[in-house]
Amino acid sequence: MTQEHQPTSVAQRTQKDIVDLIFAPAGSVLMAHVCTISIYGFWLYGEIAYQALLPWLVFSGVISMARFSLSGAYRIYAENRFSQRIWLNAWTALTVLLSLSYAYAAIVLTPLDKPEFVFAMGLLIFGLCGATTVSYAASVYAIVCMVVPVSALTSAYLLFEAPDERAMVVGVAIITFMVILLSLIRGVNRAFVKSIELNYQNQQEIDKRKLVERQLYDISRRDSLTSLFNRRYFDEVLDTELGRAYRNHTALSLVMLDVDYFKEYNDHYGHVAGDNCLIEVAQLIQQQANRKGDLVARYGGEEFAVILPGIDANGALAFAKRLQKYVESKRLKHSTTKLTTLDCVTISAGVTTVVPLMKHSPEQLILQADSALYQAKKEGRNRVKAYASLGFDQDLV
Repeated sequence: MTQEHQPTSVAQRTQKDIVDLIFAPAGSVLMAHVCTISIYGFWLYGEIAYQALLPWLVFSGVISMARFSLSGAYRIYAENRFSQRIWLNAWTALTVLLSLSYAYAAIVLTPLDKPEFVFAMGLLIFGLCGATTVSYAASVYAIVCMVVPVSALTSAYLLFEAPDERAMVVGVAIITFMVILLSLIRGVNRAFVKSIELNYQNQQEIDKRKLVERQLYDISRRDSLTSLFNRRYFDEVLDTELGRAYRNHTALSLVMLDVDYFKEYNDHYGHVAGDNCLIEVAQLIQQQANRKGDLVARYGGEEFAVILPGIDANGALAFAKRLQKYVESKRLKHSTTKLTTLDCVTISAGVTTVVPLMKHSPEQLILQADSALYQAKKEGRNRVKAYASLGFDQDLV
């Protein structure tokens, strides 16, 4: 449904649901009316002229088909075109015409001087009103459109124009049945509408609860300072990605990095400035680790971690080097750094890559990346080191 026509309140959604329910039984209602028209036409055949009966049969059949076609159009176009009220008004017009056609059959075509036809006509109207009530219990409006025209016109004619008392009795029965039916259906309809409203209200509460749960879940896996993923979620994802790499025999790389001489930065500029520095560095890392599937986490303090699924050793080294140069290029002021040629914030990084042919523990991968990071810091910082089982090679400075 387009945003323009999306119901926003419980009342609007309830109204749309009621209209949907009015159009829902279109197929069964069509069959019911076709059968009713055919049976009554067969019953009248031989008692009245064929030329008088045929137009009613055709007209009633056409109106029934038109209502069915309108229901089909509603299912296709209601969400994109027109308002609910336009569809409902079109359905109402066709329903009133169909009800008037039944009234015409009862008043004009039925031989009212023959009791069996009068009683048959009464039963027809009773059945029509009862079936309408069952089919359209969701809407008093829909019931009135079908029940009132045929019942009121037929009973009025029988009461004031009937040739004998038996026809008048049928007229009284019809009007009485209509009044009782409408008075009873009012209460049923209120309960029906109330149940729809309660259902939507409950759904709204469920949606709100789910939203809160999602927000709480997101908060639980995010670092409150940098908004990166936290250590706990990092551990979960690393374990999952290792399992996927093992199953698919694909590479998995891990980059561990931290801010060079961050203690000196914190001591000189203060904790607030230190927090802002971590936030800026976190944003820079996130900007570089922008593939779908990459995960950036604050591992602890000034240390960060990046999981790179599907990236081999060369790719991971290139990423880490690019990130190191990117942070350096931003020239975030750091006058107390011990790097003699720079006075800006820099990072050191350790990289490890596995293509696991056997199950690999997350702790082992973290230890390898952390060892590479330690080696990078030991050799002077602002550099990238790669871990290898035989030592530290593939050095990128």
